[in-house]
Amino acid sequence: MRHRRRSTLLSMAGLMALNACAPGDSQPIPPNVARAIDATFADMDRPDVPGASVAVIRDGRLSFSKGYGSAQLEHRVPITSRTVFHVASVSKQFTAMAVTLLAAEGALGLDDRVQEHLPWVPELGRPVTVRQMIHHTSGIRDQWELLGIAGWRLDDVITTEHVKTLMRRQEGLNFEPNSEYLYSNMGYTLLAQVAETLGGSTFPTFAAERIFRPLGMERTHFHDDHQMIVPGRAYSYAPTGSGEFEKSVLSYANAGATSLFTTAEDLALWLDNFRHQRVGGSAVMAQMQNRGVLNNGDTIPYAHGLSMGEYRGLATIGHGGADAGFRTAVTWFPEVNVGIVVLTNVSNGNPQGRLFQVADAVIGDGFPEPLETRDEGSATEQSPPVALSAEVLDRATGRFRTTLGITVGVEREGDRLLLRVPDLPPSRMNPRSANEFHIWDLDLRARFRADWSGFTLLTPDGEEVGSGDRLPDVVPDETVLEGYAGTYYSPELDALYHVSVEDGLLIAQHVRHGDIRLEAVLPDEFVSERWFLGTVRFRRNPSGTVDGFQVTGGRVRDLRFVRLASSLPSRVDPG
Repeated sequence: MRHRRRSTLLSMAGLMALNACAPGDSQPIPPNVARAIDATFADMDRPDVPGASVAVIRDGRLSFSKGYGSAQLEHRVPITSRTVFHVASVSKQFTAMAVTLLAAEGALGLDDRVQEHLPWVPELGRPVTVRQMIHHTSGIRDQWELLGIAGWRLDDVITTEHVKTLMRRQEGLNFEPNSEYLYSNMGYTLLAQVAETLGGSTFPTFAAERIFRPLGMERTHFHDDHQMIVPGRAYSYAPTGSGEFEKSVLSYANAGATSLFTTAEDLALWLDNFRHQRVGGSAVMAQMQNRGVLNNGDTIPYAHGLSMGEYRGLATIGHGGADAGFRTAVTWFPEVNVGIVVLTNVSNGNPQGRLFQVADAVIGDGFPEPLETRDEGSATEQSPPVALSAEVLDRATGRFRTTLGITVGVEREGDRLLLRVPDLPPSRMNPRSANEFHIWDLDLRARFRADWSGFTLLTPDGEEVGSGDRLPDVVPDETVLEGYAGTYYSPELDALYHVSVEDGLLIAQHVRHGDIRLEAVLPDEFVSERWFLGTVRFRRNPSGTVDGFQVTGGRVRDLRFVRLASSLPSRVDPG
């Protein structure tokens, strides 16, 4: 497949000009297109399941807007196109827009060091600029992963002050600034603080006055108060695996990287700003689409809170989001003036896949490239899997360290395979050939090497987004494991872990996380079963004694823990 898709594996009322759109200016799309969109969301079109809110804007007119499923399962409140969603990382383009507006007015330079505007940010060994934070090339460690390692749960109340306190303790970076692209939510929290410092008001107020109100986004705000009542909001859910759902709790009170509350119709108004450019003007909107360039000259697909890509021969501008059970996606097709929004409140909602199906129906023959057969049917139904022998299924099983910074397991359950990702429900792996599987819940393909030593992760369109290498089965001697036992402290997190040996297994214990099993993969190197702990590499001093360990995960590298001279009791039972 020649076309590619790039996204990161990967928004109150003002006076509108004559040709600007408002939710009431709907021009219905043809009935056959509406039926195709309805079919894409048929599995959600019930009052007893979470669902989706969808909006399509074309040439400045809202041509389709509709809701499917329930915004609140407890009360079976239906989703509409004006239901308020937490849109997670779709928020980032608005944070980048705020900073880009201020830069255009001369309040800051994009190549300013962050400490020029936020003097409380520590020196991190190398200068970090505003532009690098916008493009995720700063090397600043990710806030969610740091919070997880420190003992926080993502359903805790997490405020901006909590994140700032964590940032103040940081002593280093993941890499030399602008040498790599690595997504950092912390960078966008800092960008919101820059906008607040220079904008003369709180960040939510600045965004409302400079972006939302001028565009008529009446039901949009940055949500930095977890106790605030929001009329018409959706709550999020996750499937339990038995056909039921459980609530996914979200209590964030920090804004910049996330926490935009908005609707599908409001986001359609924002997407149309790429056409009429009424907020920001042509210079700012062009700047928003400028992709980052690394020190080695490589251009990355990420611009100002936006992923720049292509689908079926048309350029795309957009972003996705994932927090708790919310899964969201927005895409603007500039060559045909079409914007599409899909907001879902269930963790397996697959909004980007559904969004492209909506695009197939809406744009139709406007795509230069033909619609090719999907690997596994539509976003809502799966083709019958290829039958594979037990021998082939067994060869695929094992543990794999991925380039995404996590270790995953492939397990056989009868005549099917399951992918186990830390802290997520298992995902079915449907075989589509002798060595390629479709990971349904993640909408990715895993293509195994001929010798089954690892796999490549691909989008449905064939774009490589990562890989995994098979880990050996290592069973270290228990006397070796005893050498790792002790208490370890991170000065950058003010966090303690007690490491002990239990029944021949190495266990890292945290007062909030409880016991975390560490599995050996190499001498002095272990992987954990939790998403935030990643790889734990024990360090030895010149005499060969273990004196600490370093944690490396998807978005945190080489976070140092030191071994304390005196340890906690051999075991502390939670509760």
